Amino acid sequence: MILIFSIPDDRSTFKVCEWLDFYNIPYFLIFSKDSFVLHSLSITSKGNHLLFSLNNQNIDLKSVKGVWYRRGRLPYRVPITNFKNDTMRQHIKEENQHFYDFMLVEINKLPHINQLGKGNVNKLNILNAAVNSGLYIPHTFITNRKDKIIEFKNKQKSGIISKTIAEIPMLDIDGSKYSTSTVLINSIDDKLSNDIGITLVQEAIQKEFEIRTFYFFGQCYSMAIFSQSNERTKVDFRNYDNEKPNRNIPFQLDRETEQKIKNLMESIDMNCGSIDFIKSVDGKIIFLEVNPVGQYDMVSYPCNYNLHHLIAQKLKEFYEQ
Repeated sequence: MILIFSIPDDRSTFKVCEWLDFYNIPYFLIFSKDSFVLHSLSITSKGNHLLFSLNNQNIDLKSVKGVWYRRGRLPYRVPITNFKNDTMRQHIKEENQHFYDFMLVEINKLPHINQLGKGNVNKLNILNAAVNSGLYIPHTFITNRKDKIIEFKNKQKSGIISKTIAEIPMLDIDGSKYSTSTVLINSIDDKLSNDIGITLVQEAIQKEFEIRTFYFFGQCYSMAIFSQSNERTKVDFRNYDNEKPNRNIPFQLDRETEQKIKNLMESIDMNCGSIDFIKSVDGKIIFLEVNPVGQYDMVSYPCNYNLHHLIAQKLKEFYEQ
């Protein structure tokens, strides 16, 4: 059996499942809201034996041949509201967290595509790792003072942009969905207090085009995104314009850059992910970020890479070994 962790509306997941059906590979989809029941965990000198059920289906971890962590989390939750004593509530919470962490380790020991529990990355750690791998990155500056941002801005010839440090939040305001995006900072309000929340700014790179690379077990599948001709997508192609979509074409990174990407992904223990780059007007390939659960449909279809089949073949390899 193959375990697949995802979310109910992820189309990419179901495209891979269609291939698994074609290959007659048994799999079990796990969503964060599923009902989890622990049956038993046996730890002996001969090894561990974990039995649990999800939505009334029993699963013996010994029968699992491989794991694909696409999105979501292991739906293990134990209610602690019955304990009125705060110390006892905290103790029960810690006991359950220790067991949850143990399950993550045991599941991640199996052959896997990405690791359960590692859907979010620390962007600052990743930038450091990218530099250590030999990749170019934009000059990045973090502060909680307005005057320091102004000082940094005045030193950048092409201006500065601002982006989130953590993952992009999805906001629900009066029934409408909103999210933040990378923005170009043209001016800073004089009325703004000098003491502001922690803020990340980067030099604005004059770009020829953007690149989205899907990395999979040492191989790179890249696409050039010509976002510069559209004011809406000029700063960040993720401000999609469905009426006037960007032109997307297959793109081949040079071997040296691909080797640096491989070095980066190995250093952060990630075998799959979507990586964003900029090709600057002076010809440099500049790393922006990597997302282990990023969309790859947008690369697969325009470039005819058939990445869903690629993922299914790797899961088939896990099952047959």
